[in-house]
Amino acid sequence: MGTIAVSNLDSRVVGNQRVVRGTATMSTSYATGGDTFPISSIGISRLDDLQVSNPGLGVLPRWNLSTTAPKVLAYRDVTPAATAAFAEVAAAQNLAATAVFRFEAIGG
Repeated sequence: MGTIAVSNLDSRVVGNQRVVRGTATMSTSYATGGDTFPISSIGISRLDDLQVSNPGLGVLPRWNLSTTAPKVLAYRDVTPAATAAFAEVAAAQNLAATAVFRFEAIGG
C-alpha cells in the first residue's frame, strides 16, 4: 500500500484545531483506493478537513473523506476530450514524480 510523503510543513493552532500546510508527494507504487495520507506525521490524530491542490500534471488528487484513515485517490482524464470522465489511476504506478501537490489539513 502506498503512503504519501509530506514535507515543507507549516503548522499553527487556530482555536482548538491544528492547521497544517505542506507539500505532499504520492507514492512510488500507487494503491488502488488511494495512497494513505499520514496524519500522524503532521501532528494530528483526527482529520476534519483536507484540501488538496491540483498538481497540474494530469493527476487530480481527491481525499476519500475518512477522518481517521485518510487516503488520497488519484484520477486521470481517460481520453483527450475535455468533457471525458476521470478514472482512478491503475495500481502500482509510480506517481512520485508527477503527483506532487500542496495541501492544507485541519484536525485535532
